[in-house]
Amino acid sequence: MKDSETTRSTKADKEIKRYICQGKEFLEKQEIATAEWYFRMGLKEIDRHYRPNILRFCYYMLFRYNYYAEDASQETFIAVLKQLKKFDINTNISSWLHGIARHKCVDILRMIKSHKFVPIYEDYEDSHFGIPESYCETLEHLNIMLSKLTNRERAVFIQSYIENMSSEEIARSLNIVNINSYHKVAERLRKKIEQIWKEIES
Repeated sequence: MKDSETTRSTKADKEIKRYICQGKEFLEKQEIATAEWYFRMGLKEIDRHYRPNILRFCYYMLFRYNYYAEDASQETFIAVLKQLKKFDINTNISSWLHGIARHKCVDILRMIKSHKFVPIYEDYEDSHFGIPESYCETLEHLNIMLSKLTNRERAVFIQSYIENMSSEEIARSLNIVNINSYHKVAERLRKKIEQIWKEIES
């Protein structure tokens, strides 16, 4: 994530956490209506700053099958509203959101009866979303790569190469406490991607 983007994200996160803290304070005072207002304001800010990223993440997790991606994104924000009352103020918001979105996408994938790979639509605008050309020169290559990754690997790939999230953020979204453990996961994925790329080129 670029410095300017990080700065904006930090400012947005502070505002979001301020609303959540105030909501919790009023909740403790049993002022439910006021508490709910602050929680909804927090959700509004989360939606404003993070919805595009979460929707994009869902598109790739679900191979950008539009109907399910929209559904997964919406389910994510519904879950977020329900969980705001128990939100740990020290939690990284981006990691938290991506963790919820990943679970929602996996749930949807499990419900798809065929469990078959769904190709990316070739006429979809901005199809690569910033993936390095060295990995995905064509939609066909991207389709092949995504189809060969597990749900967990796909989440790491998307958050790293598309969302440009830090290793720490990705590790938290996957509930990996030890950063060294995450680095091992990332290294195995890197080697797998290199192998897939060799197969594509051969």
